[in-house]
Order: sequence, then C-alpha cells, then structure tokens
Amino acid sequence: MLPIIIMMNNYFHDVATALLTASGVVMLILFAALRKTPSTDATAFVLELYPRITWLARISLVWILLGGIPRVMFFEQY
Repeated sequence: MLPIIIMMNNYFHDVATALLTASGVVMLILFAALRKTPSTDATAFVLELYPRITWLARISLVWILLGGIPRVMFFEQY
C-alpha cells in the first residue's frame, strides 16, 4: 500500500507544481493585458480574479512543500 501512496503523492506533487506555474503565467498574462488596455471593466475583472488565483498558488505552494518531504525521503526507492 505504501508504494501506491508514494506514487500518488508524486503525481499530485507534479500537479501542484503545474498549478503553481499556471497561476503565475495567468497572472502575468492578466496584468500584461490590463497594462495594454486599461479600463475599469478590465481592472475590476483582474481584481476579482486576483484573490482566487493567489489562493490557488498558495495552496499549490504548501502542497509542493509538504508533498516534497516524502518524495525526497523515498526518492531512490520509487
């Protein structure tokens, strides 16, 4: 059972890394679009999305840190 848990942890760790990267890219794209065409509607849209994307990035970062512990511990075995 432990090998399955470790493999699932490795998978979810990779997913969290992808989510953190995607969150950063989305924020860069949103701020670039806002800078290119500033308007009150675009600003409101970015301000509405910002807390949600930040929340996703923080959860992903926590999972990366916590999920990395068993990943490092069992690196050579699995």
